[in-house]
Amino acid sequence: MSPVKPNARGWFMGLILFLARREAEGALPTDVQGVLKTYCFDCHDDTTAKGKFSIESLPTDFADPTVMNRWIRVQDRLLTREMPPEKKPQPTESERAATTQWLSSTLQHVSREQQLREGRSGLRRLNRIEYENTLCDLFGVRIALQELLPEDTASSGFDTVGAGLGFSSQHLLRYQEAASRAIEAVCPRGPSNSVLQRITGRQWFQQRRVEGHDKAELLLETGAQVEGQAVLLYAQTEYHSMLELQAGLPRVPGRYRIRISASARNSGGQPIAVLFYLAGYDVAQDHELKRIITVRDALPGLARIIEVEVEVPHDSERWAGHPIAIKGWSLPRQPQPGALEANRFLGVKPSFSGPALAIDWVELEGPLDPSPGLGYRRLFGDLPLANPGMQEERRRSRAPSEDAIQRRSRTDGPLVPLQPVSTSPREDAARLIRSFLPLAFRGPVEEELASTFVGFAHDRLAQGYDFVEAMKAAYRNVLCSPHFLLRMEKPGTLDNWALAVRLGYFLWSSGPDERLLAVAARGELIRPEALHAEVERMLSDPKASRFVENFTGQWLDLRRLYATKPDLMYPEFDDALLWSMPLESTGFFKEVLTRNGSLLEFVRSDWTWLNTRLAQHYGIPGISNWEFRRVSLPPGTHRGGVITHAAVLKVTANGTTTSPVLRGKWMLEQILGMPPSPPPADVPALEPDIRGAITIRQQLEKHRALPACAGCHRLIDPPGFALETFDVIGGWRDWYRSHDERAKRTLIENYPGLKAQRGPDVEKGYRTAEGRTFADVDDYRRILLEDSDQLARSLVRKLIVYATGADLQYADREVVESLVKDLRAGGFGFRSAVQAVVASRMFREK
Repeated sequence: MSPVKPNARGWFMGLILFLARREAEGALPTDVQGVLKTYCFDCHDDTTAKGKFSIESLPTDFADPTVMNRWIRVQDRLLTREMPPEKKPQPTESERAATTQWLSSTLQHVSREQQLREGRSGLRRLNRIEYENTLCDLFGVRIALQELLPEDTASSGFDTVGAGLGFSSQHLLRYQEAASRAIEAVCPRGPSNSVLQRITGRQWFQQRRVEGHDKAELLLETGAQVEGQAVLLYAQTEYHSMLELQAGLPRVPGRYRIRISASARNSGGQPIAVLFYLAGYDVAQDHELKRIITVRDALPGLARIIEVEVEVPHDSERWAGHPIAIKGWSLPRQPQPGALEANRFLGVKPSFSGPALAIDWVELEGPLDPSPGLGYRRLFGDLPLANPGMQEERRRSRAPSEDAIQRRSRTDGPLVPLQPVSTSPREDAARLIRSFLPLAFRGPVEEELASTFVGFAHDRLAQGYDFVEAMKAAYRNVLCSPHFLLRMEKPGTLDNWALAVRLGYFLWSSGPDERLLAVAARGELIRPEALHAEVERMLSDPKASRFVENFTGQWLDLRRLYATKPDLMYPEFDDALLWSMPLESTGFFKEVLTRNGSLLEFVRSDWTWLNTRLAQHYGIPGISNWEFRRVSLPPGTHRGGVITHAAVLKVTANGTTTSPVLRGKWMLEQILGMPPSPPPADVPALEPDIRGAITIRQQLEKHRALPACAGCHRLIDPPGFALETFDVIGGWRDWYRSHDERAKRTLIENYPGLKAQRGPDVEKGYRTAEGRTFADVDDYRRILLEDSDQLARSLVRKLIVYATGADLQYADREVVESLVKDLRAGGFGFRSAVQAVVASRMFREK
C-alpha cells in the first residue's frame, strides 16, 4: 500500500471521524422515547425547559462531547432516582431499567471508541511541584524553584490534570530562569568540606550576656540557669532571642545534621517539646509557620541525643539569612520585660521550681553531601574542576602567584563557583549531552533529536563561547524543551518507558529513577508482577511522602489550611495546634497506606495519629509526647477517620463561623463522590449570625423551603449537620460562641481557665435524604459505612484522576465498578487500591 499523502491524510481522518459520528448518531428507540416523553417532558420539553435543560430537542449525536455530557446527566438522574421528582409520576421498574440500560450501553460504546481512537488523557506539562522535584532528583540537590513558576490551576480537584495545566509565554520565561538556577546549583561554589560547629549550654549563656541587648541580663536570669556545662531553660518567648540557642547559620546549600544533648527536668515525668526552627522570622507575620523545621521530645531522666537532618535548598527565600535555632516549645511563656522589671523592683526573685529544658550542647554539621555531587557528574562527567581565576593566572604564567595559592586554600569568605575544564570541547560536549538526554527525557532519545542539542552546543563553541557557557546554554535548552516539560504519550497501551514515567509522577511527583528506567529498558515493566513489585518498592521509598503530601493536600484540601486565621473568640488556638493539625491527617493517611488498612478507616476508625497538643484539643487523656504516633481512641471522643480531623474541620470553615452547607458540600465532593449541582444564581448565600441569636439550622429550614434549593439541600445538609458539633478549629462543642458581650462567659471544654461568650446550644442530629435520623456524627458515620462501595468508589475515582491526569469518562465506569468489587473481596485495603489503579487499563493506557 502506497503511503498516504499529507493532503489526503486529513481527508481520510475526516472520513473516519464522520463515520464514527454517524455510528454514534441515531434515533432513540421507541420505548426510550416514550419513557422520556411521559415522565420528563412535563418539565424538560422545549417550552418549559426547567433549569434551561430540554430533552425534547436534545440531539442524539453522542460523539459531540456537549451532547454526550447532557445524556450522561439524564442517565445519572434516572439511576439515582433524582428524576422524576418524588411528587411526580414515576416510571415502572421495567421502564426505568430499559431506558437506563440502553443509555448506558450507548454511552459506553461511544466513550470507549473515543478512548481507543484518541486516548483518555491529553498532552500535559509538568506542574511546578513536579518540575522542581524532577530537577532536584535529576541533580541530587534541593533547589527552590516553585516560587519562580506561575501557580498551577487545579482541574477536577487536582493540579495533575492536563485540562488545568495551560502553557503561556510567561511559563517559558520562568522555566528558562528555573533551568538556569538549577544548572548553576550543581557547580560547586568553592571548598565545601563539612564543618562541625559545637557550643555548650554554658558557652551559649555567657555569649548571650555579652552580645545581648540592654535587658539581656534581666531576660536571661529570669528564664535560664547554668548547671556545669549545661543550661536549663525555664521559659520561652517569641518577642526576643534571649531564650533560644542558635546552632548556627548554614554556610552553603546542602544537607546538615543538628544534634543536641537534652533532657526534661521537673516535668512530672512528661517530655518537653524541643522546637527546631529558623530564627529571625516575624512570628506575627509567619502565618504558614515557615520557620518551623520540626519538633522532638526531650525525655525526663538522663540526657539523650536528639538528631535532626535538614536540607538547605539553593536560592531558598525561606532559609536565606536565618540561623537554625532551638527552644523549649512547651515551656511557660516568659512575662514581658516590663513585668520582669516590676518584679525586680518589688524584690520578687525568679522561681526555678517549674519544668525546664536542660541542654548540654548543640552541634551543627555540614554540608554532608560530597562535592562535586550527582548533578555535576550528570552534566560534566569526570571533567576536573578549577577556579576560573586560577585558570586565567595559569594562562598568564605557568606557576600560580602567591595570592592565587592563598585564594585556592581559603575556606571562608565569598564562595566562587568552580568550573569544569575540557581539553576537547567539541568531543566532550557531544559525549556529555548524549549521556544526559535519556535521563532528562526519561527514556531513549533518537539520534536526530540528540544531534539538535549537540549541534546547538557546537554552534556556541564556534561563535567563541567558552566550553562552560556553551554547555550551560545547551542544558538550559534541554530543560526547557517540550520533551522535558511535557508528558507526551501515544494513544493506546503505554510502552515500558511511558508506563515508568506515569508511575514516577503518580507516586513520587517526579520522573522515574534509574532502577525504574532499567526495568523499563529490559521490557519488563509491562509485566503485571514486575509492575506490582515496582509499586511496592516506590511506596516504601522516602519519596512516597510526596504522594502522601500532594494527594492529601488536594483530596482533603489541606493546602488551604493557612488561608484563614481563627477569630479571637478562639483563644485556645495557637501555633502549636496549627502545626499539629496537618500532621495528623498526613500521618493517618501514611499509616493506612503502609499497612494496607481499609480505606473505610478514612470515614471511621478507632485510632488516629496524635501528639499531646492535639490530644488536649480532642480531650483525650494520657498522651504526653509531642512526636506523633498512632493512638487508640477511647469511647466517646467522637473522633476517628479524616472527617473528624481538626485540619479538615478548619479548612471547611471560615475562621469565624461554620456552615453545614460548606461542610456538607465538601463531604459530598471529597468523601461521598456525589458533588451537588451549583446553586441557582438568583438565590442569596446564607450569612451566619455571629451574634448567635439565630442558628444556622433555623436559617436553613427557611432556605430549604425554596423549591429551587430543596433538591440539593436534601443531600448537602445531612453531612453538614453531622459535623456541626465541631467548631472552626475542630474542637467539639455543645454550644456556639458569640460576639455578644452580654453573653455569659463559659469555660471552654478541654482548656481550664479559658472562657468564651456562650451563644445558643448546638442543635444535634438530623436526617438523611432517605429520611433516616441520626443523633450525632458517630451515628451518621455508621450510616455511611452501610454503603461501603460508594465510599470506595469515590476514593478510587480520585486516585484515577490524580494518577492519570484526566477526569473520569463514561467508559471508565465499568472499570471502576470492577475495581470496587475486587477491593470489597479483599477488605478494601488502601494499598491494594493503589496497586489496582496502577494495574487498571485506565493507568496503562494513554
